[in-house]
Amino acid sequence: MNPDVSDDYFDTASTGDGVLVRMSDNVAATLTHHVERLARFLETGAVDAEPGGLFRRRTTSEDVARRMFPDAYPDRAESDAFRARHTAALGDSAAVRRFIHRCSTGSQHVLPREEADEWIGVLGMVRFVAFPRTGVRGDAPELVWFNWAQESLVAALHPDWFSARP
Repeated sequence: MNPDVSDDYFDTASTGDGVLVRMSDNVAATLTHHVERLARFLETGAVDAEPGGLFRRRTTSEDVARRMFPDAYPDRAESDAFRARHTAALGDSAAVRRFIHRCSTGSQHVLPREEADEWIGVLGMVRFVAFPRTGVRGDAPELVWFNWAQESLVAALHPDWFSARP
């Protein structure tokens, strides 16, 4: 018997003071799972152990951090200085914890503009924990879904960016 997934949804709409987010309970639980993994990484440096293979080594927290916080400048010293100035802000898990709290308290929310911005950032960062290796194809279904959810938040937050398409 195939489970009915037609009830799974995530949609957004612009409101006067923010973004309305509606999602199924299953989507909220799935998002919570992935975002909790991100929180664990930001707070402890822990990554879920993925199996290595004959020619593949295990992903380390350094691998994820290197992909999540790449060099900001061509010059290595400038990039290191940038990280030193911004490491605390880049690794702050407060927005991630607010995201988890929201998802655990229901499946419909009106996010103030600032919190909707945070959700966009969290969905961007969660991809690095959900797909810690650089070899993941851009059309992997889960990656496409995270990209779509992030874009739908951007479209709801800034509808004028999308209405001017040729």
